[in-house]
Amino acid sequence: MLSRILQNVLFSWLPLAYAAVTTRTIDDTVGDLVTGAKPTYVPTWQGPNCAGCAINPPLNDVFMQTYTALTYAPEDFPVMSIEFSFTGTAVEVYFILANYVGDGVTTETMCNFTLDGQYISTFHHVPTTSTDYDFNSLVFSKDGLSNTEHTLLISTSGLMILSLPQFPPLRLL
Repeated sequence: MLSRILQNVLFSWLPLAYAAVTTRTIDDTVGDLVTGAKPTYVPTWQGPNCAGCAINPPLNDVFMQTYTALTYAPEDFPVMSIEFSFTGTAVEVYFILANYVGDGVTTETMCNFTLDGQYISTFHHVPTTSTDYDFNSLVFSKDGLSNTEHTLLISTSGLMILSLPQFPPLRLL
């Protein structure tokens, strides 16, 4: 009993440590807004100043007025990917999804998500007849991760469809 009282007296003056969840954003062009680390694109992708691109979302609706996109054609690019590393317990990926922008323009979006070398899921957006863009569309989310370094690979490898991933920012928790 005395040791319990002594323990309470000894440790009652220690301040409590509080941990807060913080959210970090990795922009497609600027990179991690805290560390500056940037995603790696294979092959080189295009941004908003793409000459000859048929899909051009209005920049005033885009986070930091940046996005990166490329149309996947298996005969031209056998593998198309975005890869980045992060430390955190959760990750969310958002895309700009295009719908109808004109006859013959590929707006279907399909890609695989691989986390730490393990395939997790495939995302598939079938465009509607709307001419609206779907901004900040959550296309991948994973929580419950250990608070260690992780690598996320977003790829079109093995997909047999023309597709258009448009990568605005993602959030890390």
